[in-house]
Amino acid sequence: MGDGMETAAAIYVRRSALDDREGDNRSLGAQERECREWAEREGLDVGPVYREAVGTSASRFSKKGRPQMERALAEMGTNFRTLIVWAFDRATRMGIEEVGAILNTVEATGGRMVSVTDGVDTDKLEMGDRLSMILRAEFAREESEGMGKRIRRGKEEQRKRGEYLGGSVGYGLTANRVEGQPTELVINDEQAEAMRATVSRILDGASLGEAIKWLNENGHYSVTGKPWTPSTLARCVRSVHLIGQRRYGDDVYRDDDGEPIQVTPAIIDEATFRKVDRVLRS
Repeated sequence: MGDGMETAAAIYVRRSALDDREGDNRSLGAQERECREWAEREGLDVGPVYREAVGTSASRFSKKGRPQMERALAEMGTNFRTLIVWAFDRATRMGIEEVGAILNTVEATGGRMVSVTDGVDTDKLEMGDRLSMILRAEFAREESEGMGKRIRRGKEEQRKRGEYLGGSVGYGLTANRVEGQPTELVINDEQAEAMRATVSRILDGASLGEAIKWLNENGHYSVTGKPWTPSTLARCVRSVHLIGQRRYGDDVYRDDDGEPIQVTPAIIDEATFRKVDRVLRS
């Protein structure tokens, strides 16, 4: 490598949306700033900066690729020699297999990977350091998997308690937010009355078009604030939120006995809900 390539460096940054701990998961800007400061102290010239989209996971269970890391490794030895990362587990939490692949790439290209926070420097690896890096990556993988399991367990418990976990709020409901307490969905009286009246019209023989005309002419717009359309109204009157349930994937929140959980007060009763569904399907 020429002298210019010896001082040529790049930066890789990644932030997981799952982990909000400031100390372990700095913003992309903060990570990049600290990497640049390190490069300046070492007399390196930073060129490319590879930034993954926020929320890109390094877990082996993630279905998202990490195109910026793949690109950085592909360009190592060509556009730069030293790849600077903020922390080694920002680069990988997939364990032994990926660490081995990264180290092989570094060796094959004559490149270098450096972590500014945990002391990893592939130019200074001594006997046993490669094994130490692999063990560190395995620990990071276990921590990542454990965190994911804890989050999933916590959300499952919240679902069983009928707590609102975020997402869209159905027409006829309002999110009641109190600091320090779980967000509660409560009945929006005006919208709920408008929806009950709409359901009654449909059961009395009104078409979707006629029901929509009544809603829009009386200022009862959809949750987005826009006039109703046949598709938005059909989805709404067939949504389980009208009977106090909440959808989870292709099903609804259920308790340990498999029974649907009543998440909010019902806007219409279940018999009416089933009747409207039959009318629309026919």
